[in-house]
Amino acid sequence: MNKYQEQLFAKTTLSLTSGEDKSPEKVIVDDEKITIYQNMDYRKKDYLLTINNSSIESLEISKRVYKTNDGKIDVNISFEEPFDSIIVNFKNAVVDPCSFKVDFVGADKKAFDDKVKSDERKALIKGMGLCVASGHHLLNIYWMNTNDKVAYTSVKLYYGITLLMEQFKIDSGKFYLAIPNLAFGKYSFVIGQYGKDDKLIFETDIIEIDLTDKIMKKLNDIQSSVEKVAGHTRPHILGGR
Repeated sequence: MNKYQEQLFAKTTLSLTSGEDKSPEKVIVDDEKITIYQNMDYRKKDYLLTINNSSIESLEISKRVYKTNDGKIDVNISFEEPFDSIIVNFKNAVVDPCSFKVDFVGADKKAFDDKVKSDERKALIKGMGLCVASGHHLLNIYWMNTNDKVAYTSVKLYYGITLLMEQFKIDSGKFYLAIPNLAFGKYSFVIGQYGKDDKLIFETDIIEIDLTDKIMKKLNDIQSSVEKVAGHTRPHILGGR
């Protein structure tokens, strides 16, 4: 653009919106280039480009002319029908028309799909309302069905995180599992919920549980403190009474 075109175009405000609520989207004007960015939701294809400048008479896009309406020009655009330039015509031809290169930048489909899956998973986890309580050699697990299609729930119990100890199958009308007779140690479990066709609906990540004898641990901590104060070593209390 020459300096006269620049002076007139400098009065321009340009915006991009999408949807019936006209959500604001990203558009950048840099020198003689306009870059239009798609919403991160790549399923949104249609947008409204609005140019406000009382000095502009019309725009030419793909051989179609869009005339001003009281200093405002609305252009419906689609990422399915991109164009590569916009010609700006000024009122009364006070200066020559100027042309802008147009770039359409599409959304990252993989990033959006990953976000959708992550959000869905978070919603399922929240809906499950998972809760864990432990007692003396006892592990209680509570949950809810993630949706009304759940036929049964499966709980896999591991010693550590690799050694499968037992797999439990619980009907959809029961929402807890009590596992008794567990020695002190580190365990983990995975909950899966299935439909009538045995198709997996949802499965948690591995959830780690540490069943420790808190009383004995406290006694050993006290014994260690006594030894430090006394300056000598006595045998630790290892168990029993």
